[in-house]
Amino acid sequence: MLLAVDLSGSMSEADMELGGEVVDRLTAAKSVIADFLQRRSGDRVGLLVFGQRAYMLTPLTLDRDSVRMQLRDSVAGLTRARDRAR
Repeated sequence: MLLAVDLSGSMSEADMELGGEVVDRLTAAKSVIADFLQRRSGDRVGLLVFGQRAYMLTPLTLDRDSVRMQLRDSVAGLTRARDRAR
């Protein structure tokens, strides 16, 4: 299963609610995905992030902890910074 996560600037918009607190879209998405990953025992999971372009952060793996760490460390605008480095 390959998870695709939007890291465009719009994900910084604080218009979501999580636990009674207003959070940005990326924080809300990370919470939902982390919960989803917790339940996917035995599945190979990968992480693709995108903004203007798409980048594979984690190839398909049974190591859900590494996927969770890559997701946790992802920030809005990350793909834009990678595009400039090219």
